[in-house]
Amino acid sequence: MKIMMKKTFLLIAMFTVLLIQVNAQRDIFKEYETTVISMSNDSSYLRFSIYNSNPKMNPKKILAYAWFKSNKVFVTKGGFDGKLLHGKYTSFYKSDQMMEQGEYKKGVKNGEWMLWKPNGSIDKVINWKGGKLDGTTSVYKGDKIRTEKNYNGGKLVIEKDKSKNKKSVDWKKKEDKPAEIEKTKENFISVWMMKQKAKKRSDKVKKPKKK
Repeated sequence: MKIMMKKTFLLIAMFTVLLIQVNAQRDIFKEYETTVISMSNDSSYLRFSIYNSNPKMNPKKILAYAWFKSNKVFVTKGGFDGKLLHGKYTSFYKSDQMMEQGEYKKGVKNGEWMLWKPNGSIDKVINWKGGKLDGTTSVYKGDKIRTEKNYNGGKLVIEKDKSKNKKSVDWKKKEDKPAEIEKTKENFISVWMMKQKAKKRSDKVKKPKKK
């Protein structure tokens, strides 16, 4: 009899714990549910998703956050005061032509974003990661890429001008700078030293002799 009571008690306890876990998970999913918003402004139509309840997070000062309040979308660097955009974002010209499309993740841009001109041709393709430029950013002229920049964690790594077939590198470290820059510095120092020596010789010549 006692054994049966113990088993029954254990089953009830296990069921209670399981029920608590299920309810907790349900609350978590409910907290992070999103709502799709469609609205218009003076120049475009917008369709995007917002959090029903923002997740707990500390905004970073270097990131720009998109948030929704009073039927308007705001973008603020380092903070927010409304419901964060989260999920797919699409904007349209008044002609119903697509203007911009991408994804927000906890209020910041993430993944590939495409921008179109009013005639439907591609204007830019920009890659983001956690609110920072990361990967390739391409600017189009007609159907061809005019310029292409590559970023890593928000920092420019390399830039290519496709129209002129030129390449320029953003040198971040001193040891990575081209030899031409170092030569220019050496030449400048050499010229300065020569001028100093010439000045000293001139001062000696002008100095009157003691009687």
